[in-house]
Amino acid sequence: MQDPFEPSVYGGVRFERPPQEGEDPVFRGRRGTSGVVRLGGRLMSVLPQGCVMCGPGSRRRKAPAPPYMPEQDGRPLLGSVEVHTLRWGEDPLMRECARSLDEWAARCVYPVRVHGEDRRLPHPKFALVEAMRDFVIDSASDWMLYVDSDVMVHPLAPKLSSRGPGFWLREDPPGKVSQGWRDWCADKLGVVPSEGFVYRNAGVWLVDRESARRFLMAIDGRGVAGVMEQHQWNVWLDRAETLCGLAVRDLEIEWNGMTVDRRPAWFHHLAGGHKHKRLVRARARGYLPDAVKRLVDPPSPPDFGEGAVVWPYSSRHAEWDELWYSHRSVLEHWSESGWPLVVFGDRVPDWWPGEFVHCPDYAEALWQGVQCADRVLWMNDDIFMLADQSPEDYRVVPSVRDMSDRLGQTMVAGNAWRRGLGQVLMRLHHHGFPAVNYSTHTPYLYERAKARTVLEEFGQFWKLPFETAYHNRFRTPHRPMSELKAENVGRLDGKLWVNPAASQADETFRGRMATRYGAPPR
Repeated sequence: MQDPFEPSVYGGVRFERPPQEGEDPVFRGRRGTSGVVRLGGRLMSVLPQGCVMCGPGSRRRKAPAPPYMPEQDGRPLLGSVEVHTLRWGEDPLMRECARSLDEWAARCVYPVRVHGEDRRLPHPKFALVEAMRDFVIDSASDWMLYVDSDVMVHPLAPKLSSRGPGFWLREDPPGKVSQGWRDWCADKLGVVPSEGFVYRNAGVWLVDRESARRFLMAIDGRGVAGVMEQHQWNVWLDRAETLCGLAVRDLEIEWNGMTVDRRPAWFHHLAGGHKHKRLVRARARGYLPDAVKRLVDPPSPPDFGEGAVVWPYSSRHAEWDELWYSHRSVLEHWSESGWPLVVFGDRVPDWWPGEFVHCPDYAEALWQGVQCADRVLWMNDDIFMLADQSPEDYRVVPSVRDMSDRLGQTMVAGNAWRRGLGQVLMRLHHHGFPAVNYSTHTPYLYERAKARTVLEEFGQFWKLPFETAYHNRFRTPHRPMSELKAENVGRLDGKLWVNPAASQADETFRGRMATRYGAPPR
């Protein structure tokens, strides 16, 4: 992402310079001395850096919000809104948050005004008092939305819905602020908060012009140095509500979601320490889409010509003579006898008669294997062919089910592979493709050109459910897995493949495989 103080790729972003020498940074005496620099430009309707979910160069397609996201309430849209935020420093996470906000604002056609750090203020956030004055006096917008620099915006976040006038903030999570705030008020300001006043979080808030004017009327001094600026804001909120008739209203948690909430949200506020861990946790739970992962300096794949049969293989995880029987079943039943048989793995048994490409892990084996020929039949060492078959049999492929109605369940699964499946399904859904689970652990037939497209768009990581990304991306026709794959090792007739679980591969089953394909050498 670019420097936050360079002109933004999103044309609606404006940057505000700090006050100059001799100017009052918080309370000015007359209109016109705030030093606001408006660098606007037309709002862009395209997203030149691609979407937050899928990275640079990607293209957004319209898609409904997935079921795991909070529902839009159906209210009319809010009137004109301008977004204010703070940016300073070189923190990569803050830059990522900034980009997510800029993209959302560009989609919603909300102008953004960025405020930098002013070291004369006790905290950078106090610059927003002056920003609020500008909003009240000469802004053309009806509403002002403030978003902290550590807020990550979900790429499917909608526009703001209409609501009544007031200062909209969410209540701070229970237990975060107790008697300590009231003691601080007495110690620093000599005031006692109103009974029943609800302490609010200042990370995200929304205010209309008249309510902002009432809030400003309650400010009677500068912020207090050396303390959390949120304490000061709550003092002013309390005073404005009590003395100036300000309506302090509850902002929905979806617009200021925090880690402690453990729920979906449009805006994820990474408040507190260990912000990067909080972001990782939100992505692991499926509340935010993960970034595209890619191999570092991936090797160039070999070229085996028109076609190849490929096995990824790890000797560390081999349980019995699976690779032998899988290999023999291909020799027996696969029509394309001229296709080389290739193992991509860490080590191969001495008996292996085909090609071997060394790969230290599954991610690299997948990267090279799906690109090593014009057409690739992707096997696994525990998949055995049961009947004659050719590439024509792979025009319609087996599937588990359509996952559109349970994306959230998959993305927050306890199993790491299933969470990866959820991320792929979410990305497909986000771009308007089907979200069918094609991960059936059967052979898959890939075309090299299409495989390269999938790797470019979905990246590469351990146990990427490549087959689900590939077949949804290219809308491959499918049929229920039970029609093609044997689910019981005792009922193999009429099926194309069997993939026995370790508990099913007992001595009886192994004896049947040895009778069918020959025993492995000892």
